[in-house]
Amino acid sequence: APGQVNWQEYYRCRERVTETNNINQGLLALKRCVLALNKRQRCAQEGRHVLPRVPFSDSKLTLLLEPALNGEAHTSIIVCGAPEDRHAEETVQSLRFGEMCSSVQHEAAERSASDEAGWAVKSAVQQIDADIREVEAAIRSKERWEWRTITRVDVIDEKDTGGTVVNRNEIMELGGAGAVEIAADDGTSRKRTVQHEVRSQVLVGAEAENVRRDDLLRRRAKLLGEAVEAIAA
Repeated sequence: APGQVNWQEYYRCRERVTETNNINQGLLALKRCVLALNKRQRCAQEGRHVLPRVPFSDSKLTLLLEPALNGEAHTSIIVCGAPEDRHAEETVQSLRFGEMCSSVQHEAAERSASDEAGWAVKSAVQQIDADIREVEAAIRSKERWEWRTITRVDVIDEKDTGGTVVNRNEIMELGGAGAVEIAADDGTSRKRTVQHEVRSQVLVGAEAENVRRDDLLRRRAKLLGEAVEAIAA
């Protein structure tokens, strides 16, 4: 009937309205944060010790933009406008918002002791990573596969005193002669030593470099607080 909508169209319209409301709420929270940053900046210039709070936690958008608006980042904001008369109000509001954002400035804060320690650890890890890459390059150029033969000695515990008996003339149930009888074992242990050769391939030629790489990996793990046993394994 004219003027009626089905449920699917109703829910689609409802989703669009909800999405528009969420976007508007995020933009409103962003505007409040920029206003608070400007006010905070003026209070700092006036020498006030109590500075206004910036409500970054009011929306997901401002939470994501907090490092860009409240840190040592260099942030660029692009303001879009339209020359048509019907968009004049939105264009003026956008330009005013851009002007308000352009007045926000941040001075680089002095590094605290924890920041200095963090930078020192980061620099040390970067140097270790560079040394690891250099050592691994040397390992790749020097290592080669080589055949090795080793003599392996094993002790065999034989408990086969019972053994087996083949009755060649006995006919088996499934047909054919030669039934096998497994005699009972009396449990007597008889050990003997067996030697045999085992051939395998091993990597050789960069033993010193491998030791240095393992040492670098252990040092890196200690700096990052990782388990040294897991790295060594």
